[in-house]
Amino acid sequence: RYATVFLLDLLPLAPDYARTEDAAAQQRLHELIGQVYRELPFPVVTVPALPPDERVQFILDRTR
Repeated sequence: RYATVFLLDLLPLAPDYARTEDAAAQQRLHELIGQVYRELPFPVVTVPALPPDERVQFILDRTR
């Protein structure tokens, strides 16, 4: 069972072959995912848009 859900803030949109959503669609999907997570019986921690190593540390600091 999970103790916490981590929702990562969006990073700047970088289009590539796999991402077909524009910025508005990306934002909407992020909002919907956040809404579903908040309906779960777990606390949701939003992870700010930081460099990868800082995001990892942010999460590790909250899981120990």
